[in-house]
Amino acid sequence: MRDPLDKVTCGISLYGNSIGNFAVSGDHLAEIMATRTLTLRMICAIGLPLLILPLTSSGDSVSAHPHDRLNLQSALKIAEKYAPSLQIARSQEEQAAWITSERKAAFLPSIDLGADWNKSQPEGASGVIISSITQSVFDNGNSITQFQSAKTNERIQAEKLHLAREQVARELIDLFLQTTEIAFQIEIQTEQLQTFERQFHVIDGLFRQGLKTALEQSRIKAQLLRAKSQLIETERLQVRNTNLINEKIGRTPSDLKPTPLDLDRLQRNLESTHPDRLVEPIKNPWYRISQLTREFQELELKLLERERWPKVNLAWSAQYSQNGLFTLTPTDSPGINWKAGLQTTWNVWDFGARHSRVFQAVERNNQALDLIRANIYSLEQRAETLRQEASLVRDIRDIEAEVEATEVKNYQYLESQYREGKMPFLDLVTALRDRADSKTRKLRARIRDLQINIEQYSIEGRLYEWIQSLQL
Repeated sequence: MRDPLDKVTCGISLYGNSIGNFAVSGDHLAEIMATRTLTLRMICAIGLPLLILPLTSSGDSVSAHPHDRLNLQSALKIAEKYAPSLQIARSQEEQAAWITSERKAAFLPSIDLGADWNKSQPEGASGVIISSITQSVFDNGNSITQFQSAKTNERIQAEKLHLAREQVARELIDLFLQTTEIAFQIEIQTEQLQTFERQFHVIDGLFRQGLKTALEQSRIKAQLLRAKSQLIETERLQVRNTNLINEKIGRTPSDLKPTPLDLDRLQRNLESTHPDRLVEPIKNPWYRISQLTREFQELELKLLERERWPKVNLAWSAQYSQNGLFTLTPTDSPGINWKAGLQTTWNVWDFGARHSRVFQAVERNNQALDLIRANIYSLEQRAETLRQEASLVRDIRDIEAEVEATEVKNYQYLESQYREGKMPFLDLVTALRDRADSKTRKLRARIRDLQINIEQYSIEGRLYEWIQSLQL
């Protein structure tokens, strides 16, 4: 039996003053290397690991090879790890959690330990060890309020992380819908270009035989060049859209190539959400953030109002001293001193500074309340707009589908007339473009219908979760 490795084609790179690449089939290589001690098995054993090594060095769950395909869910997973906006939001959430831990420590005593050593003449060397414990006894409930404020801020940062995820998810799905439309445009324009190329070859051949005029050849050539230019422009948009997706998920522009969405499958995933159903804006992260912000401002106002009241701390300290301490030969017997007491501080008068801070806090609280009202009003208006648009967009989608079917039939009829020589080619070109335009309008109507459903998930703050659950 022939060794399976003999069928492997191995690529070998030569490095020196110049670089070259060549590939040799297994059978031919076996004949060339018959008198050599280096066999094909050794070449592949050495070469294949070198080829595989760069591909397995990445630790990502999704490979970053320049030609890898990227779907919507994979893009969201990569964005969760690399997107700058999500990294910032996670950092702020972690910082808020540490602040909460700091506020929790205020309920426990503070313990300090210090030491002092000096040397002088004629007393000699002496040392002192000092320890102190301080415990807040009464602070008008400030410690509890500060802890509640820190917990509220932690919830705010968690909602901001949720909001950042929702924003990334919305931007990504919009970009992938654009990718789908661009890919569809490239497919149509490629078909048109191939039609023009075939016709140009026919007209050019007839022109060389003297059966067509130079004007007819020139007009077909102009149509061909226009189709090429249009296709190149659409490919440029595709490159730009790909770079935007990679930028959004935090990867370099050449890393990953997005895959167009399967609109039929996406529509099936959205069937459980009827366009006319009641949307619940109260779940929106913007609304929840504004509510939590108002709670935070109210707690801050309480802290400022309590600044007029005294604060009481229990303090205890002990001191251990001895001449010659920290040396090998202590001289005197040690001395131990301790003291305990209550420390009271009371801000009697600050020339209106506290009153000014209270007034500012009241205004911030009022602004937070106004923000809540503005957010809920905006969300309700968006939801109502979606309900009104939904039925209209479905009607447009059905009409565009009917128009597209009619244009396809028209083109088929005109194409048969052209083949029979009953109409000029430029009339067929017009029909070809009408058919392409109808297909594009039908696709855009479908995309807009999907976007209405997607917008509903976005209003409720469930878009990120929904994309993760998609069966793509």
